[in-house]
Amino acid sequence: MRFLQITFVLLIFMLASITALLGSHAGNQYLVEKLNNAGLPLHLELDSGTVFNQARWTKIDWQGDLLQLSIIDLDYDIDLSCLFGGELCVNSLNAAAVSYSMALAKERSVLLGIDLGDALTRIAELDDQISNNDWQLDIPIFIRVANIDIHHINVVIANTKITADRLEGAVNLSGRDISVTQVKTTNVFVQVLTAEQSNALASTKQAIARVENNKHLDTVSALLNEFELYQVSIPLRVDVHDAKLMQSKLQINDLFLDFNAIDLIGFIDAGEVNIEKLVVDMPQADTSIKGRIVLQLGYRLYVNARKTF
Repeated sequence: MRFLQITFVLLIFMLASITALLGSHAGNQYLVEKLNNAGLPLHLELDSGTVFNQARWTKIDWQGDLLQLSIIDLDYDIDLSCLFGGELCVNSLNAAAVSYSMALAKERSVLLGIDLGDALTRIAELDDQISNNDWQLDIPIFIRVANIDIHHINVVIANTKITADRLEGAVNLSGRDISVTQVKTTNVFVQVLTAEQSNALASTKQAIARVENNKHLDTVSALLNEFELYQVSIPLRVDVHDAKLMQSKLQINDLFLDFNAIDLIGFIDAGEVNIEKLVVDMPQADTSIKGRIVLQLGYRLYVNARKTF
């Protein structure tokens, strides 16, 4: 009997300790200090709140060999009462700046004794051998993020750079489904610089010099058709119900294109992309695109478009 009493007291003490660590700012600061001293390429600065209650992070920084991620002034508000209904509700998610970099250099990247290049190659080969239904992402709880507001986005992956002044949106996640109910970006700049251009790309660039400004969209279509794209299969479905990209720019080597606005509605499911609506407003032309792409079997990408000048 006495043993049971001691066990019960110890359980209560453990629960109280865990609650104190996770439920108080001082407890969270203690955990953050332990993580910062764990020998990982991770640095955290928690300014106020707790992980689950009105947290404000001054900085979240990961500087690993494979990728680098930095988030400045991140704050979010989680409504824990939604958990009683089997949901996780994030009322707001804000960040002053987000930077992500993945060099994909040719030299071997090793993490914890694992050759990352070899591991990624094996994963790709395995993906070619299995069907989409063999494994699917399964988020066990419904997650609702109502208001996303992120400023100063900077993403660099290999030879591609993407920057944006601001991203606003809302998203729901459940099972294998990600539903982007709304997203709006401002001043997006996409830059793709290749080390060398193939003869096909060189011919395309010469064609660009000969066409008039209002033929830019045809030139982009011809450029895209020169690329042999990789097989793509992701274990989830992403629905975009309302996406608006305002004041965007695209650079591919010496080709520069300006977009006043881009409106998109569509989805990607495993290896299929369906574009229900893609309206492109350019200084020289307005374009409407609707179509379906299956990202399998060594496909090539072809673009058909209706445009008005």
